[in-house]
This record gives sequence, structure tokens and C-alpha cells, in this order.
Amino acid sequence: LMQYNFIHIFYPGSLGRFVALIAKFLNKPYGLYIRGEYFNRNIFDKIVLNNSKYIFTISPTFLPELKVFCKKVKIIKPMISIEEKDFKKDRNYLDSGIIKLLFVGRLEEAKGIYELLTIAKELKKKNFNFLIDIVGGGDLYYTIHNKIKSEGLKKHVLIHGQVSDGNKLKSIYDNANIFVFPSHHEGFPRVIYEAMASGLPIFTTFVGGISGRMKHLDNCFEIPVKDGFSSSQIISNYVNDKGTLELVGKNGQKTLSNIIDGSLLSHEQLLIKELLNEK
Repeated sequence: LMQYNFIHIFYPGSLGRFVALIAKFLNKPYGLYIRGEYFNRNIFDKIVLNNSKYIFTISPTFLPELKVFCKKVKIIKPMISIEEKDFKKDRNYLDSGIIKLLFVGRLEEAKGIYELLTIAKELKKKNFNFLIDIVGGGDLYYTIHNKIKSEGLKKHVLIHGQVSDGNKLKSIYDNANIFVFPSHHEGFPRVIYEAMASGLPIFTTFVGGISGRMKHLDNCFEIPVKDGFSSSQIISNYVNDKGTLELVGKNGQKTLSNIIDGSLLSHEQLLIKELLNEK
């Protein structure tokens, strides 16, 4: 670190915290990019935040708390490559056949994967004709695969594994009817942007920075954290409500359109601007 004039740190995280504390000890100026919600958990975090020259974040939710530590807090344009031409404009919000729900994310407890299975069990009990597509890998891949079998959900839950082909992933979004994201904690997940681009009605927890951009019954449906049963009830209440599904899906596209319209500077643009100010 001695050889650098300025340090830009992705935060939180053990490595980022360690580098920031060493930078302060060496009297090296640094700035932070806040990418998750657990940025203020202990005295070391407070030291890091208080001494940062600037803070970037993608979610307006974090602004009030961050401004307590640093006067220069900037909202950046999300680091996504989605453009208006990628939007699905011809979505049918009430197919006559099977209801296709989609989850994209790592198969781990913190992403709400067990709540997702509870949702499947409850929808099955209510005799909904549905399929939940799960896209992603992770530590619980085989555990969840076996649980689907043992709980009699093979006809209703399908695991695709990791999908790295962008066109194939877009096709999966476009062929779904509903996006479900029961995560326990987040910054602001890329998958919600992808679901908005596809015009999908989104059922999501309001953790981390999600509530900074998402509004219940406007551009999404809020579901409770770590409560698959209540989440299934909310989904059941709206799954056949074409008018509300269409309103929420189209408002999601409007939200994303406003985000990518050029009014926000990108991470790179803001970083260059701040580095020039440091000279």
C-alpha cells in the first residue's frame, strides 16, 4: 500500500476493512464503494467510514446512515449492461396454462432457498398449476435437489444450475411469469434489475438496499424475510390478478428505465472525478 497515492475500496468485507485500517494508519487517503448492507457493525467499521474521503453506493436507502460518517456520499449508476432495447415489451401477464415462477441466485440459506421450497409446498397444497425454475449453483445444490425429491416437489420445482450464457438467461426470464426473491440480506441484487427489464412482477423481501428502489404494489410485491408460509399467501393472493401483475411489471420497467437514463454517473465516471479532485 505504501506505493499508492489513493486507494479505492469495495466495502464491507474482511479484506476491505483490513486495507482501510492499514491505509488510515499509513495516512493514505481512500474512498469506499458500499456494496452490501452490513457496513456498520463494529467500532472498526465506524473508523473506516469516518475517515473515508467519499462513499459511493447504489441504493438511496443507505444515504441517511452513510452521511452520518461522510459528507460526500454519491449514488452511482448500477453496474449493469442492460439497455432499453433489452426490455421485453410484449409480456402476457396471465397465461392460460402453468404459472412459471423464477428464482435466480446462489443456492444458499441466506438467499431464502428454504423459504422458496416452503412457497412451493404451500402452492401445491392449494392446487395451483405452477413450476418454480431455480437458476444458480451453490453449496446447497445437492441438498436442495434431494429435498425437492423427498418432499414430492419434482413436478413443481426444477433446478437448472448456473447459467452463464446471457442469451439463454434472458430467455429464461422472458419465459417466466413471476420473479421470486426471498433473500435475507443484500446490497441491491443484479437479478432484480434483470427481472425488471423482462417486465416480470417481482415478489421480494425488502432487505438491504432493495427498499430504496422498490415500492410495494407499485413496482413489486413485498414479502417477509424468513417466512415462506406468509410469502406463499401473498403470492397466492396476486398470482391470478392480471391487472395488478401488469401494473407492477410495467412499473418495474419504468423504474429501470429511469435508472439507466444517463442522469446517474457510473462507478468509473465518479471515481475518475474524485481522483481528479484529489490531485
